[in-house]
Amino acid sequence: MKLNFPGKKLIILVSVLILLFTVAENGLFANQHGHKNSRYFLLRDDEKTISLNEFVNESVSIVASYSAPETSIYGTDGIRFTAIFNPEKMELAVIDFEDGSVHREEVPFQALFHTIMVHNGSIFLGGEKDRGTKLVRLDLKTMSWSASENPVRGRKAIDDLILDKDYLIAVDNVVFPKYILYYKLGKDGQISFSHKTSLRFIGGFEEIQSARIQEKKIGIFSTTLKKSRDNITVYNKDNFKDNFFIISSEAAGFKDFLLSGDNLIIATRNEGLIRVDYKQKKDNSNPDLVNATSFDRLKINFEKNESLTSLTEVPGSDKMIVSLKNEFGKFRQVVFNPATENVEKSAGKLWITPYKKTLNKLDSKQPPEQMRILVKGIIGDANSLTAIIEDKDGNSFTVKKNENIEKLGIKIVDIMKDRIVIFSSKKKKRRTFMLDKKQTNF
Repeated sequence: MKLNFPGKKLIILVSVLILLFTVAENGLFANQHGHKNSRYFLLRDDEKTISLNEFVNESVSIVASYSAPETSIYGTDGIRFTAIFNPEKMELAVIDFEDGSVHREEVPFQALFHTIMVHNGSIFLGGEKDRGTKLVRLDLKTMSWSASENPVRGRKAIDDLILDKDYLIAVDNVVFPKYILYYKLGKDGQISFSHKTSLRFIGGFEEIQSARIQEKKIGIFSTTLKKSRDNITVYNKDNFKDNFFIISSEAAGFKDFLLSGDNLIIATRNEGLIRVDYKQKKDNSNPDLVNATSFDRLKINFEKNESLTSLTEVPGSDKMIVSLKNEFGKFRQVVFNPATENVEKSAGKLWITPYKKTLNKLDSKQPPEQMRILVKGIIGDANSLTAIIEDKDGNSFTVKKNENIEKLGIKIVDIMKDRIVIFSSKKKKRRTFMLDKKQTNF
């Protein structure tokens, strides 16, 4: 079946398709973004070229190639369609695997788009505009555009899109608090906002890089402290509140990751390809690494001046593609099975916080007292702001910056127009509380 592009000229590709676009190095990985029954996947061949591939007879077979500016982003449904977005031209190229046709469509929305999703006859672009999220859809049957509602206020952005059954999930970014936004997928391809789930605060200046989904887990890769620290958080997608773990490293330099059962496979800048069992017990043998866990190094045969760039799951297989890049910008792809390849056990350590174990220990005990703060109002001018807060018992306090509230054991670190920052001497940490938000636990 051919695409119906009303009033548009189709370009038929006789052999290998070369497009005047390129793609960002961290592309979308089919199965780890929730696609089902996918066959094709995308890989980067060099700094100006990507390829559409399938896995045949235990090797990667190139189906087609595409190329040009490095600012482009791309995605595929792994079955029929690939889409490439050029942000400089605000132009979207739609490629149909079945008949080799390509259609170029001008994107009618002015926004900074970060991610793309191709699914069930629709192409979704997620990003930001005017300090808010932006999610738009192109219907491939009618070639008509539509925009979805913005369910959160403040400076927000959509940084990645994944699929989970009947939902399109948008991973929110930029400013605390961060959310996962759920959009219900209709039979006609339309989406409607359903609900949102808050993500745990990881650290200052957190920026989400990418997300992965597999079975009952969602993994999110982010950087904190102005990209000086890398973090991967694994959530139980059915219950975000009681099952997640944080791994962070200031030295390893995370580049990409895949979920693999109870393991994380991580491509790093300084430690090579590593595997982490995030459910293993803490290693307390070294008092300086109280929250440390060991990782295994998966042996890769590097050629001269090569470095790891990305990991791609092979659809319907236990194998993955490890992408390496040399100093001349040439990429090499290695087929890899994490379960059977040579492994260097306990090759190093990373920091890990297993929150589920903490909660399990509390199941049979009285839960610890939770400090809850509700910001009722913020008044005054920019140079002299005063906040009105309420504790869990309904007691109100009028506070100023740097004021200590001994009854609550807190100090007001900062007050802004829409939020306050509080340090808890009992919890030994600080949190940001937004104006008019529901009670938030410290």
